[in-house]
Amino acid sequence: METFSNSSSENNPIKIISLVSWILVLITGWLFFGVPNFDKVFIFWNNIILNENQNLNPFPLIMFNIFFYIIAIIILLLLTFSFFVYAYNVFKKNENVLNGMLGNQTKFHFIPLLCISALFINGECTEEEDHILLFTKTQLYFFIIFTILALISLIYIYINTKLDSEKNIQYLIKNGTYACLISFLIYNFFVAVWALIITIKYKDLDFESIYKPNKNLSIVFSIFIGLINLVLSFFLNEISISIINFLIYIGLTIKFFKIEKDIREAYLNNSIGIIEIIMIILSLLMMGLVFSRKKNSNN
Repeated sequence: METFSNSSSENNPIKIISLVSWILVLITGWLFFGVPNFDKVFIFWNNIILNENQNLNPFPLIMFNIFFYIIAIIILLLLTFSFFVYAYNVFKKNENVLNGMLGNQTKFHFIPLLCISALFINGECTEEEDHILLFTKTQLYFFIIFTILALISLIYIYINTKLDSEKNIQYLIKNGTYACLISFLIYNFFVAVWALIITIKYKDLDFESIYKPNKNLSIVFSIFIGLINLVLSFFLNEISISIINFLIYIGLTIKFFKIEKDIREAYLNNSIGIIEIIMIILSLLMMGLVFSRKKNSNN
């Protein structure tokens, strides 16, 4: 593995870009609580979080808002703690951390961070039109592009990040921040694709015309989100991916069963609720499997 020489790093542009990218993602991330300034509305990437009335809306793939807040806070806190720990060790010139975070491959970790910042900025630039919040097609294309770039680059960085001599920092940054972001980016991708399909095909049609023809598509997306996260959790041997997946499906399940039965049957497929419960169980089982594998490997 290529090492990062402290003697040549005083004004190293990669180190500067890295720190700036961390600061930018924190600023744009925490701003989601106040930007844009709409009453009882928050926008996190391409997810519009409304007040409690949102929990009655039969839009598929949208979590019960309390669980969305939980996941958002977890991600923002992990990003915040990771930055301060990383920045402290950079200025302390901890060679183990510099080599682990700014090595041959891992020095490009600023790429997914900048892409995630772009997701925040894109969402926070949303405007209200006739008291309705809707993403434009251009916004949705950007959401999908930046989500894909962030996801691919972050998985690559995750695989190559080695902080074996700094276990606590590895747990925080790699197994915490990176892993949770990977899981949530997968969820975000399918939400963005669904929104784009609706925007392109049904923009001028009524509510009923939008949902009824897409019952099967929402089932497919509900399956894909969970399975991709579970597969990644298994092959990366990462429990945090399953934890976020578990929280996502808890939120989806509660939202599904909070919708009135007649509305649910009219606009959603009852199979979605069953699938979401199955994903909760599979996520728990995957957590147990990964924990057992890690415990055995340490013995």
